[in-house]
Amino acid sequence: MKSVLIVAIISILVILGILVATQNPTIVVSTQDQSLNKVDCETFHKNSLLMNCNLKGKDLRYTNLSGSNITGANLDGADLTGANLSDVDLSFTSMFGVNLTGADLTNTDFTNSILVGSKFNGAHLYKTLFINSNLRNATLVGVNLEYADTSGAILP
Repeated sequence: MKSVLIVAIISILVILGILVATQNPTIVVSTQDQSLNKVDCETFHKNSLLMNCNLKGKDLRYTNLSGSNITGANLDGADLTGANLSDVDLSFTSMFGVNLTGADLTNTDFTNSILVGSKFNGAHLYKTLFINSNLRNATLVGVNLEYADTSGAILP
């Protein structure tokens, strides 16, 4: 019965155009108004669909969100210290003052994102995309941008 309900919910989301194709999504959320205050962030997993979510100020330290789609989300002031964000789509996100210290950002897409005042200290930035992103006043201590794409980005 539970699997039938899950299939029905996913079918409705597909019809509404909320769910996009991804490999084995474990969490499907798409909202602009809901702040997820009652959601336990420890239940987030890799390949999550969190488009347009309000994750402002959330404690997401050491969370594994690899392969997730978090496009258009608000992560202002969130703590993503040590998080695994490899292969994550964070394009068009608002990330003012986010702590990404020690985070794995390999192949992460920050295209057209606002990263003003964010901390990337010791983060892994291999093949990270910062195309047209705003990194003004961001801290990038102990990082290697050699293979990152900063085309059109506003750098610190």
